Amino acid sequence: MTYLLYIMRRYIIPLILITASFSLASCNFNVEMPKGYALVYGVSLYNSSENEGVSPNLTYTDNDAVDVANMLSSADYEVLLRTEGNSADGPDYDTPEPPTKEQLLIDIASLSTINEDATFIFYFSGHGCYTATQSVDEPSSQQYGDEWILPLGSFDGTSWHLDLAISDDELREFLKKIPAKKKIIIMDSCHSGGFIGDSADVDGVPGDYTGELDTGLFSEAFNLYLRFPDSTGADIPADEAIVLSAAGEQESSWEAGGYGHGIFTYFFLEAATNGDLDEDGYITLLEAYAYTVAGIEQYWNPLGSSSSFHPHISGGPVDFLLFKADP
Repeated sequence: MTYLLYIMRRYIIPLILITASFSLASCNFNVEMPKGYALVYGVSLYNSSENEGVSPNLTYTDNDAVDVANMLSSADYEVLLRTEGNSADGPDYDTPEPPTKEQLLIDIASLSTINEDATFIFYFSGHGCYTATQSVDEPSSQQYGDEWILPLGSFDGTSWHLDLAISDDELREFLKKIPAKKKIIIMDSCHSGGFIGDSADVDGVPGDYTGELDTGLFSEAFNLYLRFPDSTGADIPADEAIVLSAAGEQESSWEAGGYGHGIFTYFFLEAATNGDLDEDGYITLLEAYAYTVAGIEQYWNPLGSSSSFHPHISGGPVDFLLFKADP
């Protein structure tokens, strides 16, 4: 067997965006939000000798991380933000440590004593890849293996190094060190759907979505989500963490100048203010997922099949509260 490494970058397309809005009807209720902690990683300058947007560098992944960190901080999460552009005049949670694999291990260790009732979020925006095996006898056939997110340091100016990247299996083991029962992984990177075990994979809002998220379609997505996971497989089982990925296992995720963000992250950020689909005063992970998918399906994917992608989410027995909706 020879091993092939596929690295897909988020492509940059200038675009003027029309903002989507959705609404459902429900009743308000009051709950006490659990304490929240977040590690937010964004990498754009993989090669410091080149400008943003010049391969292999990206353009908006650091913007993604900063704005997601701001969103979570405003929702009272304790946030550690890691980007290669951190500076002393950044937010209070913006620190100079780089977003490397080594730093992620240090950050996870720092959270090893948090309460088990807390909510933990790991967000990553940057390159993703997968490895595949290719048969000598059948060179056109491929068997997909591990998926990876590529933090800072995984590119040395000439080539990529997977020993400095983070695989799906490695991330699963890292997360076991965090005692929080509610763990959420959010990834805006290519092939990130491969971090989800196949048995617990929900691929987007149902296909007959037409631009207005009605209760029936949301319920259908919710029923799919509630399938109990298979905890014995590879990747990250849903009873270890719920994974929300920008793209499928064999898909690229995209960024665009008109958005100033990755497309997935743009709509995920909008969900913080517009995603209370049942109008109960709170935004859950499933609501944020449904809102994000709906925006991508309505405003991005119709632009062309070559650039379309479909966020995935792992199923599980519960839906997690993310934050209170803006009044």
